[in-house]
Amino acid sequence: MRHYRIGLLMLAAIMLFYTIPPLHSHAAAQQDFVLSMDKRTVGHQGKIIVTASGKVTDLYGFEAAFTYDSTRLRLISEESEAMFSGFSVPPIVEGNHIIVAHTKIGEKPLENGQTALYQLVFEAIGHTGDAVVEWTSLKSVDGGLRTTEQSPNVSATVKVTPANDPQLGLGSVTIPPPALVNGNRAVPHIVLDGRAAIASVAQDILEQLFSASAPSASGKRKAIIEMTAQEGANEYELSIPADFFKGRSGARSLEVQSAIAAVTLPDTVFEANEMQDASQIELRIAAADTSRLSQSLKNKLKDKPVVDLELSIDGKPVHWNNHQAPITISMNYEPTAEELMRPEHIVIWYIDNEGEVIRIPSGRYNPDTGRVTFTVTHFSQYAVVFDIKSFRDLAGYAWAQWEIEVLASKGIIQGVSDSNYAPDQQLTRAELVTLLVRALGLHAETKADASFADVKSSDYYGEPVAIAKKLGIALGKGNNQFHPMQPVTRQEMMVLSMRAMEAAGIVLSAANDAELNRFQDQALISSYARDAVITLVSEGIIQGKGSAIQPQSTATRAEMAIVLYKIYNKLMEV
Repeated sequence: MRHYRIGLLMLAAIMLFYTIPPLHSHAAAQQDFVLSMDKRTVGHQGKIIVTASGKVTDLYGFEAAFTYDSTRLRLISEESEAMFSGFSVPPIVEGNHIIVAHTKIGEKPLENGQTALYQLVFEAIGHTGDAVVEWTSLKSVDGGLRTTEQSPNVSATVKVTPANDPQLGLGSVTIPPPALVNGNRAVPHIVLDGRAAIASVAQDILEQLFSASAPSASGKRKAIIEMTAQEGANEYELSIPADFFKGRSGARSLEVQSAIAAVTLPDTVFEANEMQDASQIELRIAAADTSRLSQSLKNKLKDKPVVDLELSIDGKPVHWNNHQAPITISMNYEPTAEELMRPEHIVIWYIDNEGEVIRIPSGRYNPDTGRVTFTVTHFSQYAVVFDIKSFRDLAGYAWAQWEIEVLASKGIIQGVSDSNYAPDQQLTRAELVTLLVRALGLHAETKADASFADVKSSDYYGEPVAIAKKLGIALGKGNNQFHPMQPVTRQEMMVLSMRAMEAAGIVLSAANDAELNRFQDQALISSYARDAVITLVSEGIIQGKGSAIQPQSTATRAEMAIVLYKIYNKLMEV
C-alpha cells in the first residue's frame, strides 16, 4: 500500500511528460490547512461533504492522505473529486485510510494562495455518535516537479444521528484560525470551496469588537467583519453565532464587508421565536446568476452589478422579511461619464422571483465614496442601474422637472399613466401620505382594523395611511375619518410633512416666527400649522411664491415633488 501510494502522483505526472527530472523533498514553510464539513449533524444514510483546503505556492499536483471513522462513515468514491481541473487517480481506500492524487495537465496556471484541493463525499452508516475525518499528509508538486511533504494534522467532526433526529443540518463545523482583530474590525480566516469564500466568526470575537466600538450619538455600536477579496470567488458566506441575534437590543449592528457588497445587519433582524433553538446564522453575498432572466431585462442590465442575498438558519435558507429591521446594503460602482452628469439616476432595482422589476426608493449613489447604498426589508436579487424616467406632460414645468424625474426613477412617485405625470393636478390626502411613507421608508406594525373608517386595507393607500396613523402623522378629520380623496392644502402638506420627518428621525430646526416676516399672507396660516410652516421654511423645504406662502391654496403634484425631493435628501443626511 505504501509503495503504491507514493507512486500515484508520479504515475499521473508520467502521463504528461516524456522525461521527468528527479524529485526532491525539502522542508516547506508552515502552511495553513482547513478541513471543513457542510453540516455538523447528519442522519443515517445522509451525505456529508468534506473539503480539504490549504495555502499553496505554485501547486501543479498533489497527493493527500486522510483517515476516517469507518464504523460511522462510508466514502462515496464516485462523488469525491478534486477542486481544480486536471487528471485524478480514483480514491484508494484501505481500512480507514484514504489516498487521493490529482495533477494538472500540460502547461496550466499554477495554484497559489488559499485553495480548495479536494472534496470527499461520505454517507453516514452504522453507529450513531461523533465521526472524525482527519487530514494526515500532503505531498505537493510544483511547476518544476519538486515535491514537498507536509503533515496538515487537521480534523473535522460530524455527529451521526438517527434519520429522524431534529438536530439535522446544523451548518458548518470548521474551526478556523482566530480572526485578526483591530479595534472594532476583524478579518476572519477564509476557506475557498470552489468559487465560494467561506468564513465564520466566534461570539467572543464579536463581544471584543463591540467593546472596542465607539457608541454613536444614539448609543449604538457597530462591529465590522472584513471578508478579504478572494481571486475567482463569486460568493462570500459568513457564519455568525445566533447569540448575536438573540440579544435583540437594537443597539448593535454587524457590518459584513466583501468584494461584492457590504451588508449591515441589526441584531433585531430575526424575531425571538425564530432564534429560540438556532445555533448559527449564515449570510450569503453572491454575484447573481442572471442567465434565467428575460432577454429584455438582460439588455437593460447589460454589465451592471447584480447581488443575490440570502440568510440561513443552521444551514437552512429562510425567506427573511422584516419591516421592523431594515438591512443596509452598500456596493462599489463606477459610473460612466454620462451617469456622472446625472448621478441621482443611479438607482436600485429589486428583481423578484418572476423576473419583474420593483424600484427601491432608498437607492442612492455617493460620489465621495463611489458606492451605492440602499436599505431592504427582504432578501432577493438587487441590481444597480442608470435609469431616467420621464413624462411627456412636463413642458412648462421646468422648475419641477428634475425633481419629478429623479423621484420617478427611484420609484417614489408615479405618473397617472406610464407617459403622463399630471403636474398641475390637485394632490389628495391619500397621495400625500402614501408619498411621504414611501419616500421616508416608514414602517409600523398595524392591525387590519387599525386605520380610519373610510380607508380600506385593499386601497392602494390603505397600508401607508394605517402606518401614518400609527406613527401619529395622520390624525384624521374627526369621527375616525381620513377623507382620502380630499385635496390637501399647502399648510396641510407642510404639517404632515413635518410629522413624517420627525417619525423618520430627521432633526428639524426650532421654530422662529421671524422666518415668516417676508410673507405678506402669513396671517392666513392656521394656528395648528404655524410651527410646521416656520420649520419647513427654516429648513429650506418651502420657499413660498414670491412674497406669499399661500397656506390655504390646494397643493399640486408638481409642488409636492419639490417638497418631497428636499425631504428625501434630508433623510439621506441622517
